[in-house]
Amino acid sequence: MKKKSASIQTRLRQAIQSLAVIMVAGAIGVVAARADNWPNWRGPSLDGVAAGKGYPAEWGPNKNILWQVQLPGPGASSPAVWEDRIIVTCSIAGKNAVVCFDRAG
Repeated sequence: MKKKSASIQTRLRQAIQSLAVIMVAGAIGVVAARADNWPNWRGPSLDGVAAGKGYPAEWGPNKNILWQVQLPGPGASSPAVWEDRIIVTCSIAGKNAVVCFDRAG
């Protein structure tokens, strides 16, 4: 009976250790993703605040615009940015669509 109990304890300990490693790796991935990416509505911290300084306080058709693209249909989503991709949603032929653009234009 003791041998079976020790085996269960060993497997439980291994499962907990594996789970801890996965959780640490996931946390590191989230922190790394937050450094450069804007993966969801209102940004990585869900507060609408971008890290850093020097962002323009105003913009217009010919002022402080670095990048723009015509969408294939009407859309009103917040863009998500992941590495060199910008992802938005819009309507194409009356259906919801996800559109991905290269950040380089």
